[in-house]
Amino acid sequence: MKKTYKIDVDCANCANLIEDAARKTSGVQSATVNFMTLKMNVEFEEGQDPKTVM
Repeated sequence: MKKTYKIDVDCANCANLIEDAARKTSGVQSATVNFMTLKMNVEFEEGQDPKTVM
């Protein structure tokens, strides 16, 4: 399952830190942050509940 989240950051480095943390979260298959649009796309592992994981 894929979900998009709005993020509120002021710098690209902060966006990278959020992306790295999301990628290391158990239940997350992949995560990418787009600093220009202030959105993070997260793909969850099969069977994972996004509300529980995030």
